[in-house]
Amino acid sequence: MNAISPKNKIIEYSVKYNVKSPIFETFKVSGTDHNPIFKSCVTFLNSTIESTGYGKKQAEFNACSLFLEKIQLKDSSYTDWLISRQELLNIAKNFNCIKLYDGDNIQTIPLGDNTLKIISCSNTLSVKKRFERLQKPINTYLLLCPINGQDANDHYITFIYGGLKAICQENTIFEIVSEDHFAISVNKF
Repeated sequence: MNAISPKNKIIEYSVKYNVKSPIFETFKVSGTDHNPIFKSCVTFLNSTIESTGYGKKQAEFNACSLFLEKIQLKDSSYTDWLISRQELLNIAKNFNCIKLYDGDNIQTIPLGDNTLKIISCSNTLSVKKRFERLQKPINTYLLLCPINGQDANDHYITFIYGGLKAICQENTIFEIVSEDHFAISVNKF
């Protein structure tokens, strides 16, 4: 039995966890007609990884393998993502950039960096299934919204923003990201 190719692993991951499909692009960058060098790009989960190879298949294989190595799509537990409001208040003081996401509507999971990312989600089985077995990116947490209803997360992340604004440094940059009502809204404060 053949092993699953890196490209197929990425595609299966996107289907399994119902996230935006990956984009694979490959094009010739140099070389002769008999010995071309191709560049392949994999864009998935807000990250792009590039690699080259002799031939389209080799370039794509290299880019997908590198993507899997760097991003490390692997299984984890839903509870790895959870953070309480008190824990959030304690760690937020250490960041100068904080993004708050309406998690019921975002299509991709933000990748880790030096920004604190808080995803507010309703406490439902579908949300638990969505985050179960996803590797938690660094500095990314899931905050369960204590209320239900239309636009509950939008209101909750605004409430959380107010609490964080009161305790964080004056120069802290905040962003609220929501994809509700078929539109993308980004507010920087």
